[in-house]
Amino acid sequence: MVREVKNTDLLSIARTVLRDEVLNVVPEHKKYEALMVANAMAIAAREAVYGSLAEPSNAFLTSLLLVSGETDGPIENIIKKLRLGAFDPDNPKTKTLHQALLVEAERKVKVSNLQYLK
Repeated sequence: MVREVKNTDLLSIARTVLRDEVLNVVPEHKKYEALMVANAMAIAAREAVYGSLAEPSNAFLTSLLLVSGETDGPIENIIKKLRLGAFDPDNPKTKTLHQALLVEAERKVKVSNLQYLK
C-alpha cells in the first residue's frame, strides 16, 4: 500500500535533515541562519495545518460577523465598536467576541510558537 505524502510531511523531513545532518557541516558563522530556515519550515508546516498567520480564520470571521451584524469589514467594525465602548461585560455579544478572540489568538500561537502552549 502506498502512503500519501503530504506537504507537511515533506517539510518535516526536510527540516529534520537540515537540523540533524546539514547543520553539523554548516560553518559556525552560518548556523544561526540555518536554524532560522529550520524554524521557518516548521512554521510553514503548522500553517498548512492551522491556517495562515496573515489571514484570520473563517471561524473567527464568522464570529465577528455574528457580533458586528455587518458583512462589510467586520474586523474594522468591531474595532470601531470596541473603541466606542459598545461592548459591556454583560452583553452576550461581548462574551462571543471574547471567546472568538481567544480561539484566534491560540490558533496563531500554535502556528508561530507551538512550544509556548506546552
